Amino acid sequence: MQSFQTASHFFLINGLGSSFRLPDIMKDCAQFGIDDFSKQVLNLGVQHVLRDVKYRARIPVPGAYNLVGIADIFQELGPNEISVCIKEKNSNEQRFLSGPCLISRSPAIHPGDIQLVTAIQPRQGSVFLHEPMMNTIVFSTKGDRPIESALGGGDLDGDEYDLISLEDLPKFNLLPSQIQKPSLYKPSARVQLSRPCSLLDIAEFVIQFILSNAISQVALTWRVLADSSPEGILDRRCLQLADLHSQAVDYPKTGRPVNFGSIPRKNMYNNRLPDWYAPESMVVIDDTKYYHSQRALGKLFRAIDLSDLSDFKNGQYSHPEIPTLKEDMSVEELIAQMSSISIPSDSLYASIHRRVKPLIDSAMKHAGQSNIVQAQKIKSNLLSEEEALVGTIRYSAGISTSIRNEHIRKLREETNVLVEGIYNTLSGKFGPSEYLTRAVCSLNLATMYVQQEDPVYGAHSFWWIAYGATREAIKEFLAARKAIARNNGM
Repeated sequence: MQSFQTASHFFLINGLGSSFRLPDIMKDCAQFGIDDFSKQVLNLGVQHVLRDVKYRARIPVPGAYNLVGIADIFQELGPNEISVCIKEKNSNEQRFLSGPCLISRSPAIHPGDIQLVTAIQPRQGSVFLHEPMMNTIVFSTKGDRPIESALGGGDLDGDEYDLISLEDLPKFNLLPSQIQKPSLYKPSARVQLSRPCSLLDIAEFVIQFILSNAISQVALTWRVLADSSPEGILDRRCLQLADLHSQAVDYPKTGRPVNFGSIPRKNMYNNRLPDWYAPESMVVIDDTKYYHSQRALGKLFRAIDLSDLSDFKNGQYSHPEIPTLKEDMSVEELIAQMSSISIPSDSLYASIHRRVKPLIDSAMKHAGQSNIVQAQKIKSNLLSEEEALVGTIRYSAGISTSIRNEHIRKLREETNVLVEGIYNTLSGKFGPSEYLTRAVCSLNLATMYVQQEDPVYGAHSFWWIAYGATREAIKEFLAARKAIARNNGM
């Protein structure tokens, strides 16, 4: 990424840096160059997203939609028809999709879990035209079988469906002959007790569920066999696994677990496993255990090289100088210039200085200490400041992916509370003028900290907080000034 403008959009769509409000703040940093610390922050964000794509294949598709399904209670739609009204974020424009669409429900594990439907423009006088149901899929209630039930056994109690308009994205077009017949998804018989259920029955079921839950094993075996079988997902064992997966999903409702003995072996077609199956800790793939998959997952896996981003260093950084505030600047100019203003007294400056130091120390205490280290006995027990700022944790072979993801979640929660607390401390119950004074003073102090030869831990992240607070304070100050001007003119 070559600019903060690009970084702002990148961080926003990938949910990074939200605790520190980085996506919004970066929008106003276009005039700043990217210093060394910021480069490390941006590279860490890129590494986080690429690792997610490489190992979890989470790829956004612009122009595709993930929407909740509802029923056509007015029965205006015919068999295999849907109505979809799209309203994009930050836009007042509404549009109805029309024409053929691919629809599925995650996880799509059976070949028939992807179906072709027709999106219909509302007819004249239609209730959908007068009262459009924004960002939902209205399913027809007519036909031999509900559309949603063919999509992985879905229903309309809150399930979300993936939709691709083939008029908008013709590259995804499939011939009708390529659409497979959906599975019947026959429900398993529910386990019934001949007596009232007791707390002991509930406890026994919970323990049994923990021991017998086979969803992950079924899904992973399906992926491996679909990769290694010449028939791909049409292999009869993959179809068998699709039925087992449906049974495993319904296990909490029916009480009937999947028999582990009925799950096929992963190495039925190849003694080696596909390369995308290799653990994240394996930098060089062992060819004796893993083969180069020629499926889409394998090609995607090899196309992303994380080694170029693995050299992550903490070092000395500098931040841009703060230009001067002018009274007659517009909001855009004020935010762009990030001015400094006169400080009323040395005592105020000293007071804020005393207040800032504990805040930075607090940042070190709450955001820097990593519970992962003590739990997993990793040598380094401090998160880098960049990790706290971005809201991610660099991969380490010493911890599992699930534990790492859980600690990323906790990190984001704790930094969000910390940052909100600092914003509230700076704004307090003060008016816009004093809030602006305190914010800019804090920004000056933060700049002084980061320009030291050996900046304390937390100084750089506090600079971004102070920058954001100054940006917010300027908006409030100008809004108050305009309100006063309007009142004086009345």
